[in-house]
Amino acid sequence: MRISMPNYISQNRQINRTIARRVQADMKDAFIPAVDAARGILLRSSGPDGKVDARRYDAVKTSIGETVQRLFVGADMRSPFAEDGITPLAPIPKVLNKWYAAVVMYAVKRQHDYMKRQMDDDLYQWYSSARVPDNWTIGEQDGIARVFVPNPLATIDRTRKWVPMHAWNTPDGYRLSDRLWTASIRTRVQIDNMLADGLREGRASLALSKDLEQFLLPGRAALRTRKPYGKDASFNAMRLARTEIARSHNYAAYNAAYLNPYVDLIDVARSRSGDPTCKICPQHATIGLMGERLRDPYPVDSADVPIFHPHCMCVLLPVVSESPAQVTARLREEMEQAKAEYLTPYMTPVAQQALIEVFLGWAFMELMGQTVQLPLL
Repeated sequence: MRISMPNYISQNRQINRTIARRVQADMKDAFIPAVDAARGILLRSSGPDGKVDARRYDAVKTSIGETVQRLFVGADMRSPFAEDGITPLAPIPKVLNKWYAAVVMYAVKRQHDYMKRQMDDDLYQWYSSARVPDNWTIGEQDGIARVFVPNPLATIDRTRKWVPMHAWNTPDGYRLSDRLWTASIRTRVQIDNMLADGLREGRASLALSKDLEQFLLPGRAALRTRKPYGKDASFNAMRLARTEIARSHNYAAYNAAYLNPYVDLIDVARSRSGDPTCKICPQHATIGLMGERLRDPYPVDSADVPIFHPHCMCVLLPVVSESPAQVTARLREEMEQAKAEYLTPYMTPVAQQALIEVFLGWAFMELMGQTVQLPLL
């Protein structure tokens, strides 16, 4: 018997859509001041005819380019984060931090809420008191539960192990700070080419500023052009944001599910909003675009965890195949035995706040403060 956690497919697709909308809204808010500043630069640089003098082209492009690039990086034009690696120095890294915290919290909360529904109050309270040792790992106790002994999640293969957003490396060795800087350069080059084209054609500054607004703001209709600089300069930022948040969400969901003793299988569902011609995702997904079963779920300790490529929209779904009542009975036996031996409970998502702290880290928790409690819906 396989029991996907209640309404999990529809709920995950809904939450992914909600996250995508809210990330886009926050990114738009981040871009608006840069668009306003660019408009001001163009208008201040205009002559009586409303156009920029050719002698000022380079200065205008440089000034606007720096304004746009500083959406991604700090004053040194290279670093998105401070020396601690997490304090944002620009608006887009700040948006990423906010939603990274939100999706990690939400992933843990989903597993916490499921476990709470299955447990009697005394069992729930006992497991809620779990605390994370300085060094911990996940092992097996009589083949029943995934329990903690020193050094976190060490038995999970490295391809599935939780790695914080700021520390995760792409296969070619680039961290988030590198990816943000690269996106800043690509976006600046697009803006530079778009401005150069408009200035060379003698477009009025007001018309050019409107084109720039349409070109930069996420969610606006794409600029109508066949020029090589493209139609949407916010694409680099939005693709990076969606990719980073989706990866963090799925990996937090997987690791939290792994620590939930009720979960023993994992599904990977393709998104209906994803690319139906994608050649990569069908190699990993167990549920298709229309909700059809493609293959059996993965065992929880050997699942393929999305994302599988940039802008991947696949979602991870925990699956319960055993009767929750049977698992609850075993957990109660373990609790009674542990109490008799004066042992403390091992870590599960029931200890919600402690597990969030493990995933996000103390430094990030202190940086974000109450934002970590951000309601997602």
